[in-house]
Amino acid sequence: MFKKHKFFSLILIIWTLWVTHWAWTLPYNMAPDECLHFKTAKFFQEEKRLPVAGRDTIIIVKEADCRGTTYIETPFLNYMITAFFINFKNFAAIERDYLAARVSSVCFGVIFVSLFYLFLRKIFKNNDFLVYSTLVSTIFIPQITYIFAYINQEAYSLASSAFLLLVSFIFWQVPLRKLRKKYFLLLALSVAVHLFSKPNFYLLFLVPLIILVFKFWQEKYLPIKNLLISVILVFLLSGWFFIRNWILYKDLIGLKTFQEFYQKNFVTRTFSQAGWNFYDMLFKSKWLEETLSSFYGRFGYMTIEIDPTMQWVFRGFLFLGLVGLLKKLSGIKKVKLFWEKYLFYTIFLVLIPFNIFLSLWNSLYFDFQNQGRYLFPILIPLMVLVNKGIFGLIKNEENRKTLAIAIITGSILLNFWSFLYLPKL
Repeated sequence: MFKKHKFFSLILIIWTLWVTHWAWTLPYNMAPDECLHFKTAKFFQEEKRLPVAGRDTIIIVKEADCRGTTYIETPFLNYMITAFFINFKNFAAIERDYLAARVSSVCFGVIFVSLFYLFLRKIFKNNDFLVYSTLVSTIFIPQITYIFAYINQEAYSLASSAFLLLVSFIFWQVPLRKLRKKYFLLLALSVAVHLFSKPNFYLLFLVPLIILVFKFWQEKYLPIKNLLISVILVFLLSGWFFIRNWILYKDLIGLKTFQEFYQKNFVTRTFSQAGWNFYDMLFKSKWLEETLSSFYGRFGYMTIEIDPTMQWVFRGFLFLGLVGLLKKLSGIKKVKLFWEKYLFYTIFLVLIPFNIFLSLWNSLYFDFQNQGRYLFPILIPLMVLVNKGIFGLIKNEENRKTLAIAIITGSILLNFWSFLYLPKL
């Protein structure tokens, strides 16, 4: 097994050591709201109970170096896991609590990379060029290594996303009648785990939903018993959080409560309150530019932008990939073949503008920040499509090998280059 995946093992070791180095070197609270994420995890570690927003003072933080609203009313499983790592600080001989907490993000990263690799093996049918090109060009995006180096919600959410997409693809591959009960249990587990992700990642629930509806329409068969078992298992594993939130706040996910606390305690105005609309956001502000920039790499509180050359290399990479993908899709004449062979890619293609619109809507009406990490729900779909599109432009096998080597080498070197910006934090 190791020989078959030895190159992946090497990539995983290099990536894990690199992210760990980032986690150990990055100054505390030099990333978006890390202090608030850390305080949420510390609550679980110190109090060893579930918090109640409005009763526990941890909800509002007004300190000189840390101001804002913590996340105790939104899905908080990742903070409970982070608290577990803080408890083992002494055992692992880690000097500071926040460094121990960051180990949880590194571990989420290892899970993300491993599950993403397994997903790529399936969707690309073990095409090594595509698998490793997509894997490395994704995980070595500077903002991705940065995300897994500090305490945040995206680290857990990316890991759960990879799990959900992997299980969804298994359902796409195998006829419903042949799916054994264990796969329905896996589906339930992946859904339950993903329900504790950051709410904007809920967009990815469309993938298994569309797959199940399409398979039912195609096969005229619905495994009611197994689906019912899956629903019950999801309810048992994650339902308690949403029931508790409804009893406490009349707010299933907790986002409304979070926003109310923030607006009540911190004077802010959204873009919509200032009279802006979607047109203004797109064409009169730097929303698009700053979102693209911070999707690839912005450090600190989104204030340290890496070299524009690196940014444009990445954007050119995205552009070529999408051109190649559209060229491939436009060449398909048979509709039946299109749906049977490319449904998964089509779902991914639809998710991209959908996520962009939701991020724009959120920036306009709720959160004035335009951060690229709000588009991370489409990280996997985007990078899968882009790499598929680029390789579709090249027919020669030897040229594809050269391209894969260039993408892998370039992605790693550009990521290492981005570390030079750490002294600016």
